[in-house]
Amino acid sequence: MAGLPPFLQPATTPVPDAPSTFQDCKFTHKNKALYDAHALWWPSSQTTQTTSIPSRVLVFIPGNPGLAHFYTPFLSELHVKCDGDLAIVAKAQIGHTPGYEAPSRDFDASCSLEAQIESALELVDAVGSTYPEAQVVLAGHSVGAYICLQVLKAGMHRTRVAGVFLLFPTISHILDTPNGSKFSWLFKAPIPRLISGLTYFARLIPEIAVLGRMIRSPRCAFAALNMADDEMKTIRDVDDALLEQYRDKMWLFFARHDDWVGKNKERVLTKLGAESCTTRVVHGTAGVPHAFCINHGKLLADQCHLWLQQV
Repeated sequence: MAGLPPFLQPATTPVPDAPSTFQDCKFTHKNKALYDAHALWWPSSQTTQTTSIPSRVLVFIPGNPGLAHFYTPFLSELHVKCDGDLAIVAKAQIGHTPGYEAPSRDFDASCSLEAQIESALELVDAVGSTYPEAQVVLAGHSVGAYICLQVLKAGMHRTRVAGVFLLFPTISHILDTPNGSKFSWLFKAPIPRLISGLTYFARLIPEIAVLGRMIRSPRCAFAALNMADDEMKTIRDVDDALLEQYRDKMWLFFARHDDWVGKNKERVLTKLGAESCTTRVVHGTAGVPHAFCINHGKLLADQCHLWLQQV
């Protein structure tokens, strides 16, 4: 397999039994206030040890919990479909991956939603600087979609990004959604600290792959809960101007019923003129849930492959 690009380094704590189709690695920030983030890399077949020139790079930002390994079936399927024409980098949220925990004293600063946005901005800059001729496409799931929009909104990144795929996007008033109303109390102090303390008892539970490793780490669990509280406070009115100005760079996938999106979907669809743009917006696909990466990765890979042909 081709070597890693210069903006990625070998993983600090490789995940056991990881497939050979991608490489376990980490992203180290130039801003030293940000801790290393776990990442995964699928090289383009056009990339060799001596020549690193993928024609397209997909930058994927996960939801919350922000574990890159949740999405390996989906991203591996998409990589295969693109038949060597695509390199993919998936970056976990800072502090969410065991082996990449942030010190508990720095949670508010290093694992906040603002920090995750800055991390994504750095990654897009690194990809664009390394591959200046490549087409850069962003894709984000849930709050990852919100982070992608903030990257697009940052003026210096608009020319770098050719397209943005927003998958089950939570980009407006999460607190007012059915799940936001139901679960927001879990994310308010001191509940996250109490819940993360209980993760020590999770070590008695048999291993349940990626999520099992996370719930065994009090600091990772707290980072995810703390970030969720930040999302509830920060993600408010939908950015109408951004949606209208850059609608030609956006492709969206909504569930038929999504309790993390709720009634906000209709406002987003209206702003995008989605009813007259069915190739850019998919909504109402039966049986596909917000947590698509568990059992519906192939369907989303098919859809993203179609969208890549439109970018």
